[in-house]
Formats: sequence, structure tokens, C-alpha cells
Amino acid sequence: MGIRRGSISTPIIADGLIFNMDAANRACYINGSTKSLNTINLSQSGSINAVQFDSSNLGTWDFDGTEDYIEIQQSNNLKFGTGGFSLGLWAYVRSWSTGGGLWDRIFFLGNTLFSDSLSWNLDGSTGKSVFRVNDTIRSTSAGAFTLNSWKYYVFTRDGSTLKHYFNGSISTTTTYDIGNVDNMGNYRGFIGRGDQSQYTNSEINAIYGPIHIYNRALSANEVLHNYNALKGRFGLWNLDQ
Repeated sequence: MGIRRGSISTPIIADGLIFNMDAANRACYINGSTKSLNTINLSQSGSINAVQFDSSNLGTWDFDGTEDYIEIQQSNNLKFGTGGFSLGLWAYVRSWSTGGGLWDRIFFLGNTLFSDSLSWNLDGSTGKSVFRVNDTIRSTSAGAFTLNSWKYYVFTRDGSTLKHYFNGSISTTTTYDIGNVDNMGNYRGFIGRGDQSQYTNSEINAIYGPIHIYNRALSANEVLHNYNALKGRFGLWNLDQ
């Protein structure tokens, strides 16, 4: 399958894209609103709690790490079953929690932290990218998130192969069969924190650019394409990967 480029306000890959939220996209968000929309499915919305709009980089969301998050309504299009999927995010991380056992939730989908959930996290002890299912670690990146700098982070699942990408390059490949994650889409999702009833200190201190989800695993070339498509917006056009 060749790369098919989309026109979702930015030239990112369109094939398999099921979720796209971007403060710069007027189809998604209007400054001052308390609701964001998935531009791929406008019937799916996110409720914004205390997150501030920042006009820099054409438009971003500012999560200051204190009770701010976007809550996503449940949707069948976020049910992945045993199939592949990809989570992508542009982020400017300002800090992470310190001490063992603390996790800053990048993205959370599920019922509660310990039941029918998947989460993409920033490890508060090491700053690494961590993917968890039912609060059990299934994959950890070799490298850490970069502080005070824009970067494009991607996590993919292709069968039992789990990959973390930083700025279009593979950071880590691990093998683990996370099984059927179909139930997660029946429940709420959170951007910028974990489930509201669990670990309320899980908010991330970061600025978010586009957030996108695919119902398949992007290839390495496709991840690199998405990085190149938006790197100019975040001041990275003259930098190596």
C-alpha cells in the first residue's frame, strides 16, 4: 500500500485516521470554547477542563499540570480489538513528576485505571514513554521525552510488535501481545490525565499540538512523513531528526 496523503488541514497520512484534534483547526476548536471536536468524526467531542488556548505555533493547548484535561466521549471508532493502532502527538513537555510510581498521562482510554484501560504515559522517574494496559507496563522507550522543546511522539501496535518513535525515528521496538483491547472504546478517554476517579495527580505539564489516532499501525515511512509534514510549524525545519 502506498502512502496516501490527507487534507485534514495538514498533509498528514489520511489512511486509517480515525481521530484528529488540533487547536489550530477551526473545525476542531474555536478560541474560548469549552468543547473540541474530532475532525474525522464531528459527532465525537471532547470536554475541555481548564486547558488554555495558546496562539503560538498556529494554535496549541496548554496543560499546566493542575486539574486540566480534555475528556473524550466514548465512541465505537476507538475500539481496536486485536488489531493495530497508532497514537501520535506533538508536545512541548515542560516537566514531569518526580519520584517512583508517578505517571503523567499523555492519553488514557478505558473504564478505570485498573480495569479495561490502555494508557500512554510519561514516566515521572525517568521521563520515558511508557505504554500500559490495565495499569501494567507493556512497553517502555529507550529514550526519554525532551524537556522544553517541541517533539513528535508516536506509539504503534502491529500484532505483538510495539514501537515508540521520536521525531520520525524509531526509539524502541518491543514484542508483547497485549491481546484484545476492544472494551476500551466503550468508556471515556482523557487527554492530558488519567481516569478522573483514579490518581488525580496524573495531569501532564505540557503544551499539545495535534493529537491523532489511527486504527492501524503506521509504517516507519508514514511516521516520518507525518513528522516532516508538521515540523515547520514547530520550528524544526532546519534540524536533523
